[in-house]
Amino acid sequence: MKLTANTQYVTVAEYRSCITLLRAYNDALYGCCNNDERRGWRARALNQLSKVTSFQCHRAKPADFRQFKSACQQLQHSINSVSLEGQLINVA
Repeated sequence: MKLTANTQYVTVAEYRSCITLLRAYNDALYGCCNNDERRGWRARALNQLSKVTSFQCHRAKPADFRQFKSACQQLQHSINSVSLEGQLINVA
């Protein structure tokens, strides 16, 4: 992750908790039953992803960094699979 003016340093526990939260957001998409729910999910997921992209942790292990990056990428892919109207899009 690049350092920006908005970089927020967090503890290892917070960093790992964030990984869990990102995965939970990703999994929550599968519980959405209609376009309205997916549209709401998409907005919340985008908001959460934008918050955590500024997180940095000095003491995290390399595995934590990989898991964080993977969780961000997976959530971004899921967000990309839902249109602004909440319809599912076929993303390669």
